[in-house]
This record gives sequence, C-alpha cells and structure tokens, in this order.
Amino acid sequence: MKPHRKILGLTLTLGLLACSQTPTTSQIENLLIVPIQSGDTPEMYGNRLVAWYPELGQAIVGEESNQRLSLQGAVRSNNLRVMQILETRKAATDLGMPVRSTGWSTWSTGWSTWSTGWSTWSTGQDSVFKTGQNQDIWRQIGLSEAQASFSKRGMGVKIAVIDTGIDLTHPAFANRLVAPSERYDFVDNDTVPQETKGEAYGHGTNIAGIIAQIAEKAQIMPLRVLDGNGTGDSDDVVSAINWAVQKGAKVINLSLGTYDSAALALALDNATRKGVFVVTASGNNGDNDVNFPARACGSNGKNGRWGDMAISVTSVNKFDELSRFSSYGKDDVGMSAPGELIYAPAPDNRVAAWSGTSMAAPMVAASLALALAERPYQDLRDLGKAVREKSFNIEKFNPNRKKEIGRGRLDLRNFAQEVKKLK
Repeated sequence: MKPHRKILGLTLTLGLLACSQTPTTSQIENLLIVPIQSGDTPEMYGNRLVAWYPELGQAIVGEESNQRLSLQGAVRSNNLRVMQILETRKAATDLGMPVRSTGWSTWSTGWSTWSTGWSTWSTGQDSVFKTGQNQDIWRQIGLSEAQASFSKRGMGVKIAVIDTGIDLTHPAFANRLVAPSERYDFVDNDTVPQETKGEAYGHGTNIAGIIAQIAEKAQIMPLRVLDGNGTGDSDDVVSAINWAVQKGAKVINLSLGTYDSAALALALDNATRKGVFVVTASGNNGDNDVNFPARACGSNGKNGRWGDMAISVTSVNKFDELSRFSSYGKDDVGMSAPGELIYAPAPDNRVAAWSGTSMAAPMVAASLALALAERPYQDLRDLGKAVREKSFNIEKFNPNRKKEIGRGRLDLRNFAQEVKKLK
C-alpha cells in the first residue's frame, strides 16, 4: 500500500471474499474504496482484495482488524450489516395471514404439497401455478400474451438471484439452473447455495420460483449471500455481483437492501456498465424510506445512478393498489408489480405464498429476460426504458401516492409490443 493514498469511501463488513473465481476468506473489518494508480496490480492486496475495477479506476479492499490502513480524510459508516428486506410479521398480520411464534410468518398460510403437480415443470407445459393459485396475477400482468410473443421464453439468459440461496433439489428447478460451477454460497464459501432454516427460510426459493414461472426457459444462477435469518455481509453482496458478471448473468435480482454503501454502488457501476440489468426491491417499511440500492435507481432513467440499466420495484395488490407494507418515494421507485400472496416453490418440495416487494422485483427481472432472449439489441437501455414506460398507469387507484410509486404497474402486453419496435 502506498503511504499517502487517499481513501474515497468505506463501508463496514464482517468478512472478505477475494475477487477471484474461487473466493477465499480473511478477517476483515472494513471495506475501503481505493483509486487504482499507475503500476498497481491486484496482487499487491493479496486476499484483502474484494473487487478490482480497472475500467472504473477503483478497487474495493478489505481492511483487517489487526492491520489498519491510514484513514485520513475517510468517512466512516456504522452500518455493519446488510439487512435483507424481509417480509415482516406486521405485513402478514395486515394481510390477514396467521403468524407463528416460531417466525414462520407471511408464508404460513400458503404451504401445500407438490404431490403430482410438480411434474409439469419438467415438461415445459404450463405449471400448476398458471392454472391455479397465481392465475389472477398472471392475468393482471398479461403473462400468457407476453409468452406467446416472446416465444423463446427466456432461453439462454442467465438471471442471478442474489439472496438466501434456493432449494437446489426442488423439482421446480429441474433443468432450470446454471451449471454447478456457476453457483456459489458466499456465506459458507462453497459451491452449494442451499437455503438454511431460519426466519427467511424459503425467501430465495420463492424468488427463483417466480422467475421460473415467467421466464420458463431462462437459467437461474443462485448466489447465497444471506443466512437463514435474512442477514449478510456487504462484501459478500459485492462479491456475488462480481461473480454474476463474470459468469455471464444478464439480469441480477436484488430482493435485499441496506443503508447507503459506496462499495455496493461501485459493484453495480461495474455490472451495469458491462450490460447487466439490475432489478431491486424498494423495501417493506410501509413509508417513503426506500432502501438502498433501490433508491439510487431513481424514478426514471435520467434520475437514477445507473440510468435505464437498473430498476427499483415496489408492490401492489390485485387491485393495483399500493401494498400497505410497500416502501414508496417520489424519486426513488421506477415501477410496481404484484407482490401479495405470490405462490411459488418452497423448500422441501412444497409450494408457498409470500408477500413483499421482494416478490415484485423478480417479476420485472424475468420480464427483461424474456425480451433479452429474443434477439440482440443496439442499445440495452431501450429495454429498461420500455419495461417502465409501457407499464400500466395506476395513479387513479392510488390518489394519495401519485408520483411516488413509479411509472406504473408491470404490463407485459405493452412491453412485448414495444420490444418488437426496437432495433
């Protein structure tokens, strides 16, 4: 380390993952954003390196607790943990859903067995959800018409689900996942991103299952950064974003949130610059306090840090009314999608209904995958712009939240028609 290097920013973390194909661990207390200077190499930081972005002229480096770097002029953050946007017990109660004392909350009424219904996933036919529990939701967003228009149904597009992991053995994901070498568990540092029991058990499985129902032939890339209780470290999220880019993901779903994080922002700078779409959940605070990185996406392309390559999504119910748990904001939400009682695969070969902005985000992520599979585009930003601008205006259903819930609710019919016009 050169002695008088200026530190541009910092977020706190509990562990370090190197920016390599096979992450390694070290005792790291802080994350530092450092300018890359002439003659610098990744090797100079050893296993303290989290991310190396030569095109951006910056790197993310871990600061070990027993080997601190000079912090003159640095701004410290006290946000030690990345908190997932969990579906809260309050949201469950508001929706009339029983809450168990063990922490099995918003999805407790949705449990049912797959029995013979799961076999339809592997045949490529309509799944049990499209003819059953989610039928009204799919009609609301125009899914059947869009799938008829997007005939490849997401084929060949990789969608990274950066979350709690998924149930890798669930029959719903047969032939739906990327190769084992492209999956990773950044919590346990292995290649098996399997969900573990806890407050958030099933969260990532549900999100991946929503994607699988909309973009039926897309490949899901499960990357585990959150534990069973839905919390994780910021460096793991940064490393997962880097991994997704390196492994060829075209869309990243982030149904998680934190406070402002310069390191996470830099990782997303790199991802979007390389043509990867990022879709984020706005949060479940039920107020105008949108979580990061969603609030950095802006209400439209020109306001957001990442332009039309990143979209923040909030939740509405089947009547296109803003969900009571949804976070909203005048300049912080790009669009909305259904996010209440969305049925999808759950661990242990089950089906479960979850509610939250976490469920709304993957609907938009999968929609982008449908379009990406069809053909190359001269400017990928046109797709991000189209999915927002061709959404259905729902301000009349939300008179007290005008301009605070984004452009409109996901409308796949209009989106598909607009994509046909793009070059």
